[in-house]
Amino acid sequence: MLFRSRPFPIVLLCAASALVIFLIIPLMGKLYSKTLAGFSDVKSKKLSSEKASELISRDSKTNTAFQALLLRDVKTVLREPAFFANGPLFEFLFPLIIIVGLLVPVTLESELSIEQIITFIKTSYQSLSPEALEKAYYIGTLAISYLIFFTGINSNIASTAFSREGKSLSTLKAMPFTFETLLKAKFWHAMSYVFVGNAIYALLLVILNCILASILPWLLLIKLIFLMLIFTSAISIPVIFADLLIDLANPKLNWENPAAAFKQNFNALFAMLFSMVMIAIGAGLAYLLPKNYMSLIYISALFAIIGAPLGSLYFRYGVKRLHVL
Repeated sequence: MLFRSRPFPIVLLCAASALVIFLIIPLMGKLYSKTLAGFSDVKSKKLSSEKASELISRDSKTNTAFQALLLRDVKTVLREPAFFANGPLFEFLFPLIIIVGLLVPVTLESELSIEQIITFIKTSYQSLSPEALEKAYYIGTLAISYLIFFTGINSNIASTAFSREGKSLSTLKAMPFTFETLLKAKFWHAMSYVFVGNAIYALLLVILNCILASILPWLLLIKLIFLMLIFTSAISIPVIFADLLIDLANPKLNWENPAAAFKQNFNALFAMLFSMVMIAIGAGLAYLLPKNYMSLIYISALFAIIGAPLGSLYFRYGVKRLHVL
């Protein structure tokens, strides 16, 4: 009887379960099997002399040391299932959890269909005054920005940046690049997940606006997405620098199981607590300041100012710390 009256949530949950069982698990299984044998244990066949000459004569694309280190760090996280499952996977699953968590209770507990809910949202939006609309845009932008910040930071990329290297950190340090370059690559790798989070939620907002028949003017939506990018980037900078400093001060380098770099690392817990403190500070400022777009700019500027000395400390302390690790 429940399936007949509300089939959509059941179908959605079945589709999500099928996605995990038939797509994610087989994909992660292949990646995990590669880690058991080692990434370098791959089969190769002998090239013909013509093919070898072609490869030798072909122009090779070279990367800078920074690009090579950044790409190496990204591939390390994506290739190692323990790193990916305990870190970036959360950023991709969290929006799905929010959508299912909001959609299923509404469709199950209310007497309204999806079409009626959409009509209700559009009617309520059109009845708001200009002042109420500006306040709604402000609160909505702030709420989504905190979701992006929360998922991006709690992927624990910054708080385990050096712990993930484990015993191979000494080998990495022996390579021909400066420690400043390594520190820069670690920062931008952590920062990249904030940009990925912005892209994910921007896509969801565009899809939602299309479902609601362009209830928001597209220029206004672009403006809100741009404000979210500024705000999340600004609040993430001091947190990422602080997380990197924490991991530099006390990295967990002696591990045999890669999952230990995340699960048995107190640096990740400290990073999560610090991110919650920053959310509380930002929420308090947002409550005290006028509910308009300029308040978001002011809060962003404040976090950027806080991040400047932390960044300077990170690079100065990081070079000295890497010499003794």
